[in-house]
Amino acid sequence: MTKRHIHFVCRGNIYRSRLALLYAQTLKLKNVEFSCSGIEASKHYPHRHTISPLVAHIAQHHKLDLRLSPVRIQTTHESLSRPDLIIFMQTDILRDAKKRFEFNHHKAKSWHIDDWYEFGHKHRLNLADHRAQDDIAERTYRTITQRVDELVREVTQLGWVDIVDRDDRELGYQLPISWASADPDLWHRSCHAIITTPAGFVVEKRSPQIILSPGRLDISVGGAVDGGETPERAMRREIAE
Repeated sequence: MTKRHIHFVCRGNIYRSRLALLYAQTLKLKNVEFSCSGIEASKHYPHRHTISPLVAHIAQHHKLDLRLSPVRIQTTHESLSRPDLIIFMQTDILRDAKKRFEFNHHKAKSWHIDDWYEFGHKHRLNLADHRAQDDIAERTYRTITQRVDELVREVTQLGWVDIVDRDDRELGYQLPISWASADPDLWHRSCHAIITTPAGFVVEKRSPQIILSPGRLDISVGGAVDGGETPERAMRREIAE
């Protein structure tokens, strides 16, 4: 399996992207590499900590090995050009990154993870109360772990496809099939076969465990052409499956 690289981006590289990286590292995936940065990490922040103490709280409470660099990592053109997928912690961070950095926007998605003080204001919590801060961190961490688990499932259990233009020319990158299928501006290859019998033709019922359209009926047998695969080989694989 090809090794994939996922990069988490927040604003200061102090809290949200660090929580995502902290959890992702506990998964110890051999074929997925994780990293993080912040689009304003090089700015002077009022925090005296390079990593939020809330991250340390999460590590201690969940007995996680806190192996994160104490240095804030500034997002750069290069750090956004290397990964296979980029996850921005909020839509406004993705929007600002598009203005400042050059990167393939199709490789990027935004989650909707509020910073701790934004979360506190929305829920009218006393931000000076350390117990409230810890509660915010716990709730944020739960959300992030769910999103990371979903992302890892897409990356490791779904096929990746070559992205092509309308004339079937490869554009030099791949995406998980779920990402490529969800974006109407993206093109990828697929193959389908009608299997006939003397009585008619075969209708396929999809497995209830499959990620895309479980339990639905297909009037053809086929699917996406995996990255680096020929249509002929993909067709034989799909029929066998």
